[in-house]
Amino acid sequence: MPILPLNHPEPFAAVLGVMLYPATDESDTLKARAYTAQFLLADPLRRLRDAGHSLPYEVLAQIAMDAVIR
Repeated sequence: MPILPLNHPEPFAAVLGVMLYPATDESDTLKARAYTAQFLLADPLRRLRDAGHSLPYEVLAQIAMDAVIR
């Protein structure tokens, strides 16, 4: 049974990624992380910035690195 990443900065997207790619092998884990990153790199980050907020560099860097499926 996959572990749900509820401690992710955006738990909804992270859990949805795990639900779509339930980690039956290593490539599913990478796909789930990439899905979450792509979900976050779209509209939510723009809205966060437009509202005058920012993410710590470490969080943004992790999201960007996860966007690449290896």
